Amino acid sequence: MYWYNDQFYETEEICLPLTDRAFQYGDGLFESIRCEGKRIFFLEDHYTRLCEGAQCLALIPPNSISSLDRFKQTIGHMLHQDIKYKNSARIKIMLWRKPGGLYTPTQSTSNLLLYIQSTDKNTPNKLKLGIFDHIKLPFTPYSRFKTCQSLPYILAGQAASKRQVDDMLLCNDSGFVAECISSNIFWKINDTYYTPSLDCGIVEGIMRKQIIQYLTTNDIPIITGKFGLESLMEAEAVFQSNIGNITPICQIVQKCFTPTLPSVILDLKKSLFS
Repeated sequence: MYWYNDQFYETEEICLPLTDRAFQYGDGLFESIRCEGKRIFFLEDHYTRLCEGAQCLALIPPNSISSLDRFKQTIGHMLHQDIKYKNSARIKIMLWRKPGGLYTPTQSTSNLLLYIQSTDKNTPNKLKLGIFDHIKLPFTPYSRFKTCQSLPYILAGQAASKRQVDDMLLCNDSGFVAECISSNIFWKINDTYYTPSLDCGIVEGIMRKQIIQYLTTNDIPIITGKFGLESLMEAEAVFQSNIGNITPICQIVQKCFTPTLPSVILDLKKSLFS
């Protein structure tokens, strides 16, 4: 079931013009929201990030998501129609500019597509990473959002498959640790946690936000900033986060780490998803 511009479609074969700007220029945004049955995780955080991204790209969202209440209502309609997803799933939301112009668009109104994806149940419970140094991530006004331009992550994914690792660590254009293919990265040294700051060119992950808030609320030291690989390699524990999970990283190239989550992070994970 697909919701495209306020209409339901039972087939994925929705016709889009060749002038479509997501196809031609990657001129848009997306969100992936975790849900379990009728429970939707971090809906308001996703909506806030989507709206801020739309403002950054000068996109005008359609009326169906013009407020948080309407956003909830639209997603509720989607879940009600697509009843086969009773367990864990992801709601994919795409927002992109309507056709017109070349690099310079002629309008700001946007298309909206929602659909539900089943989640991969075969994800590993600990990860081995390589380092992808072919592409460096830049910091831009839109780098903290999920945009339709994903080439660095696609190339990193290809490299991960070739090297037979679970994921890749990307650095920014100054050589600082940035993020993984679809996750933020954290590490622990002694009793302090570290994670790259937004000016490293990373996506402002929803789960990243929950972790930082939890550690701060519980007076556990968390430092966001610019860190070289040497800081990461000194860690006793490393993990990555996205809306699907918080997963320990047991190895980066040849360096091994504790293959379990720190107890504080494990407690947070249980509180979020139980």
